[in-house]
Amino acid sequence: MVSRSVAFTLIASVLLIFIIAAHASPRRARRAARRAARSNERDDDLGRQLNLSGRALPALDRILRRVDTELTRAATTPATDPSGDPTCHTALHTGYSGDGARVWGLGKPGFHLKSAAECCKACQAHAATCSQPGSEHKSWWPDRPEMKCGRGAACNIWTFCPVERCFAFDIHKHEFGECWLKWQSVNHTHPKDPHEGHKTYPTIMRHAPRKIWPWAVAEDIWTGPMPAEVPWTSGVLAPAGAAIVSAPPDDKWRRRWCEKHGPCID
Repeated sequence: MVSRSVAFTLIASVLLIFIIAAHASPRRARRAARRAARSNERDDDLGRQLNLSGRALPALDRILRRVDTELTRAATTPATDPSGDPTCHTALHTGYSGDGARVWGLGKPGFHLKSAAECCKACQAHAATCSQPGSEHKSWWPDRPEMKCGRGAACNIWTFCPVERCFAFDIHKHEFGECWLKWQSVNHTHPKDPHEGHKTYPTIMRHAPRKIWPWAVAEDIWTGPMPAEVPWTSGVLAPAGAAIVSAPPDDKWRRRWCEKHGPCID
């Protein structure tokens, strides 16, 4: 029977191996883990009680090689887009503003869809049809033939409400399914983002009196405190390998509020 102290030593060694593997580069993690294994091998008492020799060390080495392989694979495999389409560049807890909205999701009927994936497809359909010359009077969404391209730029940014109610600093009640088709005329892979890359509202802002919120949203529009996380899901139409980086919005209300009432540390 292995003593408690020996068992504790073994557990600590294994945890150290995996902590190193999680934070170091794969090659450094493998070297460090092997050094830890050799150190344990030199511990004669631990080696006798756990029989950590002969067949055990090669087995540990195989495990470390497998960890090395998985770490390398994770570092080189692109993340799956939540929408299923990597050209949508879906970002959870994000509400890009761009330069403005071409199609409003708000209202009845407004423009309501079932998922963020459908909202991205709608943006793609709008872009494909409405970017063509002479498309002003063309329908772009088969289920809503009355919706025409109109004048203005085609969609290249989209925003979707994925929950029952989506909080926003305005005078509207935003509901599940709202799909907003937006555009940004310059460098849309750096979409204007009111939250400037943050996924949550600052803690100090959430606990502030309603009267000093960036906009004092009426109680009949939103009851209770603001949510912890930005509820919206947004995306950008761009090639799958494009790097999408949030850019400051035209109205830097978050930054302005934090300078006045902060500091905002989150």
